[in-house]
Order: sequence, then structure tokens, then C-alpha cells
Amino acid sequence: MKQKILAAGGTVAVAATALTGCSGGAAEATCTNDIVNEDATQVSVWAWYPAFEEVVDLFNSSHDDVQICWTNAGQGNDEYTKFSTAIEAGSGAPDVIMLESEVLSSFFIRDALVDLSEYGAADVEGDYTEGAWRDVSSGDAVYAIPVDGGPMGMLYRQDILDEYGIAAPTTWEEFAAAAETLKENGAPGVLANFPPNGRAYTQALFAQAGSTPFTYDSGSPLENTERVAPKGNDTAAVAGGALTITLPPVSWTAVGLS
Repeated sequence: MKQKILAAGGTVAVAATALTGCSGGAAEATCTNDIVNEDATQVSVWAWYPAFEEVVDLFNSSHDDVQICWTNAGQGNDEYTKFSTAIEAGSGAPDVIMLESEVLSSFFIRDALVDLSEYGAADVEGDYTEGAWRDVSSGDAVYAIPVDGGPMGMLYRQDILDEYGIAAPTTWEEFAAAAETLKENGAPGVLANFPPNGRAYTQALFAQAGSTPFTYDSGSPLENTERVAPKGNDTAAVAGGALTITLPPVSWTAVGLS
């Protein structure tokens, strides 16, 4: 029997954790933190934030009836691989897990997450931005609680734009035009690269276009190509060499941007 667990998602490209545990899986877990009351109900949590230790210690010291057993099961893909293995095995998953929002749907469709709306999660919707809440919910169901978030941005070379008389683009149409201008004037390189295996980047583009690609009742969400790829990443620009598509081993740079 597959074990459902609680999870928390964040906004685009952000990790988060959940509120409530359900299965008592801490009995077989190795806790990173100290358990104050060994006789209390234990909730197992996988999370990788270093600051999580202080949060767990504060909770455990102030609650006699429930204790948190925290385990750092790895960051990002390392944790997701272990979680997937536990799902297939039907055992070994924690009660609560930290997930990035762009992978939340992949575990949701595997029926591995608990609908938190049954436990009053909708009561805190007003504490979050519309975008953050949309990342963790589907219809009336809520599959995670956001705890962190941030925008996605793009760094650019102002000196190169100035050299070719290009104003920093603020729309996808201007972005595509800037790419073509650089190409037409023989500028070395390209304006930008699109990593199709960069899930956070791709999910952000979907979200910006208002697409909801992972709901079961959305019909055929990929029929509208303009919703799939903003005009700045259009086929013509790529075919003309103004933009490129490659498969880098990792979609994150040292500064945390796709």
C-alpha cells in the first residue's frame, strides 16, 4: 500500500516544507536533532535548510505531546530520488517533506501527497500571494504550504546592449527583437540560452503564461503554443540562430538563476 505524506511547496524554484505529519514514520528514522520527549508522538521530516535545526529545536522544546524527527535526506534531486524510491517501495517515506514547487506536481500525480484542505489549509490562503498559493493548490485541493519564494530574473551585459543600441527588453516581443538585432549585426554569441531540461525555468514560463499543465480536467493544455513558449523563445528566433537551446547538466548557475 502506498503511503501518502504531507509536503510543502514554494513558489517558482523555491523549497518548502509542510505543517502536519500523519504516519508516525519517525520510529525508523535517524534524527538529525535531539528528541526532548521520547514518549511523545514523533513526526518525521525531510528538509535541507540548515536553519531548520533551530526551528525544530524550538518546536520540540515547547511541545510535550509531539516531537519532530528531522533528517537531511539530501538537497533537491538527491532527496527526490530517495523519496521516489520510498514511494515505489511503499515504505521509508517521511511524514513531512521539503519540495521545490516545480517537482510538486510530479509527486501529486503519483498519488503520494495528502490533500491538506481536509485539515484547514485553506484557512491560511490569505497569508500568501496568489502566485505562491497557485503553485501548491489545484482547485479546492491544497497539496503543500509555501514557506519561501522569490522572483526569477535574468542578468544581462549592459555594455553589449549599449554597443548595439539596444534598450533592455521588458517584454518577450522586445526580447526576441533584441536577439534578432544582435544576430543581424554580427554580434558574437547569442542573447540567451533556453535549457529545456531546466524544470524551474520551464515551469516559470508556464506560470507566467497562465497555463496549468498538470490538472486532470484542463483538456489539452498544450494545444495553445503561445502558452507553452513565450514569444521571446519562438521557433523563428531559434532557427535563425538568435537564441539557442542546449541541454546543460545543471540548469542553475552559481547565483541561483536559470
